[in-house]
Amino acid sequence: MFIVYLCALLLILNCVFFGIGNALTSDVVSQIPLFTFLALRFSVAAFLFLVISPKRIYKNLFTLKKGKGPLLLVCVLTALSYLLANVSLSLTQASISGFFLSVAVLFAPFLTAWFHKTKLDWRILPVLGMTLFGLYLLCGGFGDTFSFGWGEATGLMCSAVFASQIVCSSKYLMRYGWEPVTLSAVQTGFMAFVCLPIALIADPPFQIASFSVPFWLAIGFIAVFCTLINYIFQNFALLRVCPVYASVAMSTEMIFTLMAAHFISGETLSVSALIGGALVFIAVIIASFFTNISPPEST
Repeated sequence: MFIVYLCALLLILNCVFFGIGNALTSDVVSQIPLFTFLALRFSVAAFLFLVISPKRIYKNLFTLKKGKGPLLLVCVLTALSYLLANVSLSLTQASISGFFLSVAVLFAPFLTAWFHKTKLDWRILPVLGMTLFGLYLLCGGFGDTFSFGWGEATGLMCSAVFASQIVCSSKYLMRYGWEPVTLSAVQTGFMAFVCLPIALIADPPFQIASFSVPFWLAIGFIAVFCTLINYIFQNFALLRVCPVYASVAMSTEMIFTLMAAHFISGETLSVSALIGGALVFIAVIIASFFTNISPPEST
């Protein structure tokens, strides 16, 4: 069980990286166009994958006899979740979008039961309710002006797609014996392949030499910790942790995003946000006690 709990901690560590990365990203995208940033992020990470482990990636990818279709599916779901997230952020308030982007936990139990052909553990539902309420408080509530529009709809679709990616990755990592580093490299390379043409076509040009050292340090942190290491930790964990528990653990991302925004950008942490963060952490702990956090058997 030690390795299972270690993987749960790796998922939460990923959320720490993403929390810091989200705060840095808001500053970076204020200086360069969105798809240019994404192209830089994933191109740098893909290059690092090839530098660090070229033989392993080549051996595992080009000797792959089964699972090429599922591998493409996981990559498409990865790209689609990123695109929907950015559309949502552009169409509605950040706090409201943040809530809908964080509710993958709502879809994961049902997708896991359907895709893995396992029985749904109804005991997880109160934990999901606690997690959703905690996320609601973290986002500051919706206020009196809330209405459900395209921004909210795309955020909800993003969470459904991300939950699908988690569930599919978990199933196919076990079924086809995919190596986590190789899958991470393929996901990263696919994102670079998608974002580079869009950046070249849709984004205005910019002068690389005009940016400061802190800008490139931010790009480096996001590429290394929020992309390369993040994907490796996530795929390594999904071999050993149930997708339902993984989605609950990943809900802590909003907590670390708000904390990073507080320390990096000086944003205020409200009492409701602190209470919401505590509820999410409690939900993660409770889920680890009474649910089977080991992954379901591949079928």
